[in-house]
Amino acid sequence: MEMWRAQCEQVKEQLAQYLKADGVDDDGYRASTRAEANKAEMRGGLGEVVVERNALRERVSELEREVEKLRAELSSFDGSFMDELEELKNKYRETIKVNIKYEEHIRRLCDACGYSSERILSQPFRRHEPSTNSSSSRREESDQ
Repeated sequence: MEMWRAQCEQVKEQLAQYLKADGVDDDGYRASTRAEANKAEMRGGLGEVVVERNALRERVSELEREVEKLRAELSSFDGSFMDELEELKNKYRETIKVNIKYEEHIRRLCDACGYSSERILSQPFRRHEPSTNSSSSRREESDQ
């Protein structure tokens, strides 16, 4: 019986050496089989990645076309246009400052006369057209 055990051990060792030389790991799987399984698993997830990549490429193409359109549109504006635009922005800022000063002045006048400045300043500006009947225009003003 001892002889059989020794012979079995020898066969096991030879088999283990043969399997290692053939690329089989300790779990009994061939390395190539495991690699193939990993590749198959990756290919399954690869489809989603390919779809996402194609969508991103399409989005990049759209953005590149949009950039080209914007560049073409921007090239139609010359330097004088940009200068004029800057000048208008500066005038707008100055107008805002003047408007704030007018509002402060109106508040001081209303406070001095006993009127509510918030009521006056919160109403939108309405231009009154001159009328031929002066008494009717006075009535309209007193109604307000």
